[in-house]
Amino acid sequence: MRAPRGRTASDRGDGSGPYAAALAVELGKPGLDHLNLFQNVKEAVLASTGGAQQPWESNGLARRIYLTGQAKVSQAPPTTTVGAEAERAWALVKDTTNIAVLEAFIARYKDTFFADLAKARLQELKAKQSAEPQKAASGPPPREIAHSTRMGPLDGNWQVVYAGNDYCTHSRHNVEQWTVTNGVIVVQAGARATLSNEGEFHVRWPWLNHPGRIFVVSAKISGSRGKGVFQLEGRRCGGTVTLMRM
Repeated sequence: MRAPRGRTASDRGDGSGPYAAALAVELGKPGLDHLNLFQNVKEAVLASTGGAQQPWESNGLARRIYLTGQAKVSQAPPTTTVGAEAERAWALVKDTTNIAVLEAFIARYKDTFFADLAKARLQELKAKQSAEPQKAASGPPPREIAHSTRMGPLDGNWQVVYAGNDYCTHSRHNVEQWTVTNGVIVVQAGARATLSNEGEFHVRWPWLNHPGRIFVVSAKISGSRGKGVFQLEGRRCGGTVTLMRM
């Protein structure tokens, strides 16, 4: 483990420091392979230290190692996992006013009960938009109103951590750095999207230099943290993303 800019990682506090405490918790969980175990430790340390301590590991193993015993194969149908994932994702987006976010959710979880809830929410938003009277064209809005839509407090660099499902490979445990400037978020691939007044965004870009594979992220950021979901269009790979201000 290491701290940024050459500083020594902390070994103080309960459990001999944040890294040792997080490792002790994960070692007590059965069925975790080394990839999941050390990723969980990394995320826990980042969260507990506010990003001040950033663990890393070097992995040259050719197969997965289960330090606490391999988990028993579940006999539950695949829809059980998808349903649980849909429930977690719905908790993040259920209050959104962004139509694109709801459409992405419906496409990802179309065969679940939560997709029906998203459709109802989508219809509600569209009906509300249709009911609003059309504003008469009266030239450009006042300068102070146009300026107020900028998301200045969110400007800066953000660390993005992916937590993909079992169908993901490259995107399962990736960590990236994105940038926000004047309400526009730019991802590592160069794609960009405008944040809503609530900090929500929806961004798409070709994944891993494959134009036919489109990667989609829908999320919301507020203060120094953010959460959302991602999906590789046309494939089963998907999961959640966590954003932390650097």
